[in-house]
Amino acid sequence: MQAKKVIPSGPAEQASDRQPIDSSPLVTRLAAGQDAHLGQAILSLYRSCAQPVLAKTGRNALAAAARPGLAISVTEDLATGTYEMRREVATEAGASIAVLDGPGHFWMTQEPAAGARLLNDFWAGLR
Repeated sequence: MQAKKVIPSGPAEQASDRQPIDSSPLVTRLAAGQDAHLGQAILSLYRSCAQPVLAKTGRNALAAAARPGLAISVTEDLATGTYEMRREVATEAGASIAVLDGPGHFWMTQEPAAGARLLNDFWAGLR
């Protein structure tokens, strides 16, 4: 059984003591330049999306159904809820769902070609 990666948590001041979720060369290079100020800025942004703000934003999902949409769900993303949660919101928003098997939260750097294919196929279907 493969071990699951853990999402870093704790005070922003300890960010430099943690390893990134993803160990790809790009993510590792970006993580090396992070400090407590950046960590605090990111945590402030994420925490601003806490309840009730996030729930209020989610109620707008129905309005998104007026336009075509694509939700890309990746199987190893531990930061964005379960597949069922992502599927429920995508369905409510009227979005098509595409699954990338394997990559995590940073799928854009882990599987850029596969992601680009999904996007190009979606956009081609809009014509």
